[in-house]
Amino acid sequence: MEDVKINYIIASYNGITGSRKCEYSEKVLDFQLEKLRHIMDEKKKNNIDCLVKKITIIITDSKKINSSIPTFENYYLFDKWKHMFSDIEISFQPYVGSNNHFSYDQWLQGIINNLNDYTHHIIIEDDYCIDPECLNFDIMLIDIYKKKFKDNIGFLSQKYGDDIYNSWISNGLISSDTLKKIDDPLTKFYGYNLYPQITFGYLFTDNGIPITDYSEYFKITFWDQRFKELKDMSENKNIEIECFIPVEKIILK
Repeated sequence: MEDVKINYIIASYNGITGSRKCEYSEKVLDFQLEKLRHIMDEKKKNNIDCLVKKITIIITDSKKINSSIPTFENYYLFDKWKHMFSDIEISFQPYVGSNNHFSYDQWLQGIINNLNDYTHHIIIEDDYCIDPECLNFDIMLIDIYKKKFKDNIGFLSQKYGDDIYNSWISNGLISSDTLKKIDDPLTKFYGYNLYPQITFGYLFTDNGIPITDYSEYFKITFWDQRFKELKDMSENKNIEIECFIPVEKIILK
């Protein structure tokens, strides 16, 4: 897959909210990057291709967005991560906006900023990580993407609901060709007056772009903030291999 170049985009938030007060919340982004580094090192040891050619972290400042929101002061460990990924491009892209669209416009900004340099974009939230056992995660995602979207245009989500516009868990993969089909995608996204999760779905479907998930290929675990528990949302309960997993699945073992 020499023609495939993946940009790994992490949507992040350094503010302390009701759902992010626990003792490990300040460390989730660093935890994700450590797991990604581990996977990349294991790939090298086992001569497995790495399709991820860039890591883009969208940087937010909760104090600029709302001065009353407390901030995790040591959330962004820039020097550590630059050293950790000295063999791959890593970018700290400042977020532009009021951050009331959750991760969705962060991902769009990350894709648009790298639209012509990378063929595909993994989108993931800061409190998830790649399963350290899934060394082929990037190769598998591309393989599934090609099976699902013959023309390389579509949004491959982790888990979609019965309503096609409602992505329950939106971590996934989007090609640059997909965003190129949408004229001024960020402006269109902001033009919707809907919940951001629903808006993200409409952005694709209103432009004739298919959406699907990979639930028949990977086990899907979700961290339920309300009940503080992990939930299995897999379509096939016999599948054990995972791709994106909530950090709680490892941290709270």
